[in-house]
Amino acid sequence: MRFLVPCLALLLLACAGNREANETPGAQADTGSAVTPPPREIAAGVPYLVQVEEVECPHTVAFGNPLTVRLRGVVGNNGCHHLQEIKVTRPDAETVVVEPYGVFEGGPMCTQNIVMLDEAVEIAELPESDFTLRILRGNGEPLEFPVTVER
Repeated sequence: MRFLVPCLALLLLACAGNREANETPGAQADTGSAVTPPPREIAAGVPYLVQVEEVECPHTVAFGNPLTVRLRGVVGNNGCHHLQEIKVTRPDAETVVVEPYGVFEGGPMCTQNIVMLDEAVEIAELPESDFTLRILRGNGEPLEFPVTVER
């Protein structure tokens, strides 16, 4: 029994030492997920552009009909994030801009689930002629799609 206790202590120290030697301080394990959480720090209560990764949008719309656009992506990397609103604006006669905003409601405890974006947006007030649909995204690179208005 006297021999067993020191051996166990040495084994525990050896295992702990190997773990520390193989880990980089501050590194996180790769979960293999295809989801890309927002890469920046986000202040609590301040709206931010959501990272849109996929857009479903028809290339044509009949004059007078609404356009339905589906947005998919990542709202936030934990359960303290949620989708706040999706703004639709028309800065000029040939452009419709969609801006999905999330918000981080910081707290001491957040679930570890990634909050996904999967929303359909119906845009009723469209230009009378062909236009560009611009989706603003959290990474600063907008997505643009030409839309033909059929008469």
